[in-house]
Amino acid sequence: MVLRDRYLLESVLGRGVMGQVWQDRDLPLDRPVAVKTVATELLAVASSRDAALTRFSREARAAARLDHSNVATVFDASITDDTCCLVMELIDGTTLEYL
Repeated sequence: MVLRDRYLLESVLGRGVMGQVWQDRDLPLDRPVAVKTVATELLAVASSRDAALTRFSREARAAARLDHSNVATVFDASITDDTCCLVMELIDGTTLEYL
C-alpha cells in the first residue's frame, strides 16, 4: 500500500492503542522511514475522532520540536479526517517493549 502517493508501507514494526508504526520507503527520496498511523477505528467514530486528532496533532508538534541524537527526526506529518501519519527517521535497534 502507498500512503499519500509517497510512502510505501512495507511492514508493521509495532502496534498500540492509538495505531501502528510501519517500516516504509519514502519513494521520491528512496530512503527508509518509519510512519506512525492512527487506527482507522478511532477516526471512524466522531466522538473518538476529535480526541484522536487532537492527541495526534499535539504529539506531532512536540516531536517535531525535538532535536537530539537520541530522538528520531520527524520528516513529515499529515492530519486529515480519514488519515493521520507521522513520518520519522527509521532507526535500527532493538525494541524497548520488554525492558
